[in-house]
Amino acid sequence: MTINHYTLPLWIHDGNACHQSLSTCTARGWLDKDRTVREIAKYAGFVAREFGAEVDLWATENEPFA
Repeated sequence: MTINHYTLPLWIHDGNACHQSLSTCTARGWLDKDRTVREIAKYAGFVAREFGAEVDLWATENEPFA
């Protein structure tokens, strides 16, 4: 199971708000590395708690050679 496949949830990156004004956009995605790492870690923890007993294999990256 991979939990992130090229797109970021709105609470991490708001493409519309950042397109309108990058300086006032709070969910800046990859531009805010520290916050993105924290949010992805929280999300991964949640998914592990919810589905950990049902998943045999977790992948940290999908299609690494594409």
